[in-house]
Amino acid sequence: MKREKDVNKLGELLRSGRLAKELPLSKLSSLTGISEGSLVGLEKGQWQKVDPEKLRLLAQALGLNGRDLFVIAGLMPDEELPTVTGLLHARYRSLPTSAVKEIDAFVEFQLGKHGIRPDQAGHEQQDKAS
Repeated sequence: MKREKDVNKLGELLRSGRLAKELPLSKLSSLTGISEGSLVGLEKGQWQKVDPEKLRLLAQALGLNGRDLFVIAGLMPDEELPTVTGLLHARYRSLPTSAVKEIDAFVEFQLGKHGIRPDQAGHEQQDKAS
């Protein structure tokens, strides 16, 4: 199952990454081979489908995590995404289990605060009142 793309989040991430690197559009265009017009469209969320190779080039040029861009663009299936607990255990092997549980509880709290309830598989369900 493909994840729903979030065009605005992808655009915000790309723009903030570019600004953090203090890269003008012209420089990013020359680094990636992506036209300035296409870059503006990506940053503004004005795209229907994005080329995975372009995302890879952008991630490399901006120092961003390519997998994160793929997830936000809706190019990575849900089944390939780890849970928060699984991610923490894999990424931070020396983190005590008690700390992982605290972080997981905090994430659950924040999701609830924003009206998001993940189902058993971790898929988002919006509260009807939200």
